[in-house]
Amino acid sequence: MNLGYIDETWIDTAYTAKKCCNIKMSRGQRLIIVHGGGMLGFVPNALLIYKAKSCTGDYHHEMNGENFKKWFTEKPLSNLPEKSVIIMDNASYHSVQFDKCPTTNTKKADIQAYLRLHEIQFDNKLLRPQLLALAKANNQTPKYVIDNIARERGHEMLRLQPYHPDLNPIELIWN
Repeated sequence: MNLGYIDETWIDTAYTAKKCCNIKMSRGQRLIIVHGGGMLGFVPNALLIYKAKSCTGDYHHEMNGENFKKWFTEKPLSNLPEKSVIIMDNASYHSVQFDKCPTTNTKKADIQAYLRLHEIQFDNKLLRPQLLALAKANNQTPKYVIDNIARERGHEMLRLQPYHPDLNPIELIWN
């Protein structure tokens, strides 16, 4: 069984050469690096490097669920050995859900639609907080878009505990 770890990091060009990876940079800009690897080294053809739009301390807003899904599908997923276990953290863009349970921001009509879709009986006279409580009480395990794509291709996903980068060996490479 092959274990593959995926993660992202950044490089501040003030601490690197002015020209890196054929991307022309000026002092103080950031490069975001997304990659995967395991015991066999980095996943071939899975590297993604791009310029950050801002130089803030947090680069996580530079990636979103759609961009991550595109990279994941086209790069590591297409180049991993068959039946790999892919290990990653729970960054918000890794954890986009389909069939997501309503939240406190969900409109009453949308909560009702969710309940009907899941064949959960309810009284139309119930108030929004009561409908939300009913939806949450019948909520199933979250279904993640990325996990579904990986399973369709014969891989399994393993999600790390939140705030435990020490469990992801690729973090040692970034350090």
